[in-house]
Amino acid sequence: MNTEIEQPGAEEAIPKRPTAFGLPQKSGTTDHEKLTAAIAQLETELVAEREDRREKEFIYIAAIAFLASVICFKLLEDTALSIFLFLFELIILTGLARRMGIDWAVRGLGWLAHIISKKFDKDDNDDNDNEKSSK
Repeated sequence: MNTEIEQPGAEEAIPKRPTAFGLPQKSGTTDHEKLTAAIAQLETELVAEREDRREKEFIYIAAIAFLASVICFKLLEDTALSIFLFLFELIILTGLARRMGIDWAVRGLGWLAHIISKKFDKDDNDDNDNEKSSK
C-alpha cells in the first residue's frame, strides 16, 4: 500500500476564492475602475427605482383620496362643507407630495391651489365692488 500523500503540482493548485463583494484578488486599476463604475450605475438605478416607487405610491394615495372625496361629495348636501373638504384634501396631498419628494405633484397641486385662491379673491372683490356701487 502506498501511504504517501501526493502534493498537488503547479497545474493542479487549488483555486483561491475571490475576496468579499466580488473583488478580484489582483485588482489593478482597470478592475477597480470597472467596479467603481458598476457601483455608480447601480446607485443611480436604485435612486431611479425609489423615485418611481414613491411616484406610484403617491398616485395610488391621490386616486384613493379622489374617490373618497367623490363619495363624500355625493353624501354631503352642503356645498360649503364639500369645498372645505376638497381644500383640506388639497393641503394634505401637497404636504404628502412634498414629504415624498415628488416635485411635479407639488407644482401641480400648488398651481391648483393658486387658481382656486384667485377664484375666491375675484368673488370677494366682486362682492366688495357691488356693495360700494349700491351705496
